[in-house]
Amino acid sequence: MKREKQEIGLQEKTNPLFYILIAALIAVLGWLLADDYLSRARAEEAAGRYLNVMDRMMIPIRARGKEIYEEEAGLIRSEIGSFVLIGDNLALDTPHGSLEGELIKSIDDHLFSELADGLRRVAEVRYPQYLATPMKNGGVTDEGLYEVASRIGARDMVIAEDFVIPGGFDEVLVKLNDEDGTPLRFALQESVRFGEVTISGIVGGFFAADEYYDPLHPMFTYGRYTFGRDVPVSAGEIVTFETMKKYTGAVTVIAFREQEGLSSDKIVELVGDIVDRQRISRYVIVYGQDTDGETADLLEELYPGRFIGCPRKMYAEDYRILVEQIYDCLDAQGCWDVLKSRKDLYLAELEDMIRTKTGFEAVNPPYWK
Repeated sequence: MKREKQEIGLQEKTNPLFYILIAALIAVLGWLLADDYLSRARAEEAAGRYLNVMDRMMIPIRARGKEIYEEEAGLIRSEIGSFVLIGDNLALDTPHGSLEGELIKSIDDHLFSELADGLRRVAEVRYPQYLATPMKNGGVTDEGLYEVASRIGARDMVIAEDFVIPGGFDEVLVKLNDEDGTPLRFALQESVRFGEVTISGIVGGFFAADEYYDPLHPMFTYGRYTFGRDVPVSAGEIVTFETMKKYTGAVTVIAFREQEGLSSDKIVELVGDIVDRQRISRYVIVYGQDTDGETADLLEELYPGRFIGCPRKMYAEDYRILVEQIYDCLDAQGCWDVLKSRKDLYLAELEDMIRTKTGFEAVNPPYWK
């Protein structure tokens, strides 16, 4: 009992000091926490003020960046939209690649992706990197240069044999020749894509015919659109059609493979008709061949800097190489001068705006370099 009383007395003597120490520790800890909180608050307030100022400064820069994006995108879309691909299936999509798709991507890579990247980083304009604007593609599988030239109106399409257009809506079979009398074998199959067709002043249209697959001279069904009188048509009369004006543009890529049964001189003549009669000034001639030969030599001699040879059978890597050659060829013709100069001016304008508005260099070196 006596010992218990002594322990209680000892506790009563030590308790006040213990509580004082605890209180002191709490006070110190509270002061440290409060100081840290105030320091953080002051830093966040200062950062907030800075960010608010920077955000306000960037508002006009971002707005101008959006305008620049839309302006340049519109110009490039317009340029790509003025492209015309004509030829055989070399101009079409294949399981191994797409001349049109790869060419559009190449143009985007060279002329747009750098600007788009700079706008995203500097002006925070977040838009697609690629525009993927379609071109006018007049490529047709299994057609030769005769058919290609006639389709686009570079050579006259004429009636091969006399016939009569009925006054009613009965259809009539027609054979077509090139202006030099060569039978035209268009790859029509299910439908004929010529739009409105005018023969002897009568407007109508070509349609698929059961008799189409005549290996020597295919026949096409022609039907008039309005009722009238019988009209006799003589061999040699010129046929005009709506789509002969469709495949015209500021830039033309003529892509075709070796032509069976045609001499080198005839191929050169047909290509010349396409170039001359279409009055194109910016163009590239692409010729798919198994081996270098007389035709390639003649085309390269006649169209220096505008002729490109490629394999007859194309694979993915071949398409990538080819489109870079096409891009460089058109670049040498000044095709991209305006777009390239505008791109550089736009990027310089953004840097200058950031320097003027914020007092800082935009990026040194720029983000997009």
